Amino acid sequence: MPTSAFETQIDWIESRYGFPIQRSMMLLSPSVVTSINIAIEAFSAVGYEIIVQPPIYPPFLHSITNRNRKLILNLLQYEEGYYRMDYDDLQAKITPRTKMLLFCSPHNPAGRVWHKEELEKLLEITQKQGIVVVSDEVHSDIVWTPHTPLYTALLEDLARCYPRCMRFVKPQGTYLAWIEFTNLNDKQLFEGLIKQGLGVSMGRNFGKGGRGICTPQLYTA
Repeated sequence: MPTSAFETQIDWIESRYGFPIQRSMMLLSPSVVTSINIAIEAFSAVGYEIIVQPPIYPPFLHSITNRNRKLILNLLQYEEGYYRMDYDDLQAKITPRTKMLLFCSPHNPAGRVWHKEELEKLLEITQKQGIVVVSDEVHSDIVWTPHTPLYTALLEDLARCYPRCMRFVKPQGTYLAWIEFTNLNDKQLFEGLIKQGLGVSMGRNFGKGGRGICTPQLYTA
């Protein structure tokens, strides 16, 4: 990797987020998932507990179980059109064997862009317990304020037409849509959408809280 690649990232992060970093703070990794697995090996041992907040990017789940760590679920709560963190549940599930929390910001697949106050409350809990937070922020430059993505209006209006069976979670960031179909099982949902030429990732792959939900892909058959 040429030095200029690191320098470009340093300039971008400081201009975008106002946070100065040094070249010595940066390491090259081939992917986010690789980095997650390395962090799990570095900050925990076999049998220790790692918390995730489903529905969540599926490799979070696999990386923990494949490395023989115990998966702890702190489910996000859907309230007033958005997913929120359940801090009481998080505190209740922390034990002396809890070593890490895998975090996603902006959240994949729910599209939440966390407020500063939410992040501060999360860190207050984890720092007090000595828990390492590994934050996947690969979507950090894809946020919709004040920009409104076109598909938000192609999907939001559609959901309003079918309020009894379809709930659209309006994203604040990422390029994903997260849609709940309340009266269809996963098989009916997947087969029905495929027949209409729409490719989707099924919500069950994102962990507990994802059944009956899907996230459309950016292509059609």
